[in-house]
Amino acid sequence: MNKSIAFFDLDGTLIDNKNEIWVIDKNNPRKPVLVLDPIEFVLIKKGHYKKDKIILDYNGQRYWISEQLSKKLQKRARTENMERFGISLMPWVDRDLLNKSEIEYIIKNIEHLNRNKSIDIGILTARSNQRTTSDQLNNLRLELKNIGIDIKKIFFVGKSVNTGQNYINKMVVLLEHLIGFKIKGGKFISLKQDWYPHVSFYDDDPQNIHYANDIQKIFDDILRKTDDEIFHIIMERLDEVKIRLDNYQVTTNETNRFIESSVELKKPVRCPIKENNKMKMKTLKTFEQFINENWITDKVGEFTNKVKSGVSNAIGTVKDTVKDLISILDVPLLPEDERIIRKSWYEWQIEHPEDTEENFVKNNLDLFKNYPKIIEKYR
Repeated sequence: MNKSIAFFDLDGTLIDNKNEIWVIDKNNPRKPVLVLDPIEFVLIKKGHYKKDKIILDYNGQRYWISEQLSKKLQKRARTENMERFGISLMPWVDRDLLNKSEIEYIIKNIEHLNRNKSIDIGILTARSNQRTTSDQLNNLRLELKNIGIDIKKIFFVGKSVNTGQNYINKMVVLLEHLIGFKIKGGKFISLKQDWYPHVSFYDDDPQNIHYANDIQKIFDDILRKTDDEIFHIIMERLDEVKIRLDNYQVTTNETNRFIESSVELKKPVRCPIKENNKMKMKTLKTFEQFINENWITDKVGEFTNKVKSGVSNAIGTVKDTVKDLISILDVPLLPEDERIIRKSWYEWQIEHPEDTEENFVKNNLDLFKNYPKIIEKYR
C-alpha cells in the first residue's frame, strides 16, 4: 500500500452528467411536469425562496419554490393544488434513465496522475446507490485504465440522492484514511482503516472544499469522544508523522483547473480530568462573575432573536458563546461536560446525519440552561 491516496468526487469532477431535475405530479411521478434549470435548483436547495412560503413535499423532502415557479406549474398542470407536486431526482437514481442520459468523462481532471504508482486512487461520491451507478463506473474504469490509472477504493456516502450533499460523511472518510482508524458513533474506534498520512481530495463543490479546509475542527470534535487508548495512539502518530490533506477545488478553467489548499493536522488541546482544588475554586469564582441568571437570560434572548433572523446567524451565536465560555472556564472538564460546552454543528451532524440546522439550533437553546448545573458539579 502507498503512503498517499487521491480521492475524487464523481459528478462535476470526473463525470459530467446532463441529468435533469424534475417537478412531477405525484399521480404520475415517472413523467415530469416541468424540468428545472440546474441554477434554479441550487437556489431552491439553499432555501432562497422561503419568503414565498410555497413548499413542495415529496418522498420526505421539502423544498421552498418561488411564486413565479408555482404559477408556471399551476398553468402547466391546470390545477391550483400545489400538494400534487414534488421535486424528483429520478433521472439520477433510475438505472434506465441514467444509461440514457448524456455523459462526458472529465479525464483532464485526473490525467496528471497517470502512471504515478506511488499514489492510490479512490472515488468519494455523495451518490447513494452503487447498483444504479455501476454502468457509469465500469465505463469510467475503462477510460482511466487506458491512461494507466486504476481505481483502488470507492465510497458512496449519500443517504439518498434527495438529501443533497453529504459533506460530513465525506470528511469522515478522509479522516479515517488520514488517521488509520475507522469512525463510528462520532469517534475513532479500534477497527483499522488503510492509513495514508498524505491524502488529496478533488471536488467541484466549494462547500465540500470549505469543510475539507476546516477539517481540523471536525478532527478535534471526533477526538473528544474517542476512548483514551485510541486517542493516545493517534497522538503518537501525530508526533511521528506529518499528516496532511491537500484540497483541490475543481474549476472549469482550462489553464488553471484547480484551486489548491492544504491542511496539516495538529494535536488538539485535551483537558486533563484531575486538577488542583485551589485553582478550581479560583477559576469558578471568575466563572461565576460572568455566568449568572441574567447572563443566561440575555444569551437565550439573543439566541432566540438570531433564530428568527436565520439559521446561519443562530449557529454563529452558538459558536461565539461557546468560545467565550471556554476562554473563561479554565477548569478542566469531565468528558461528558466538555462535550456539552463544545457542542458544534460538525459534531451534531456526525451524531445526527439526518437532522437539520433548525433542530440543532433548538437543541442548543437547552444547552445554555445547562451551564449552571455544570458549575454545581465542581463546587
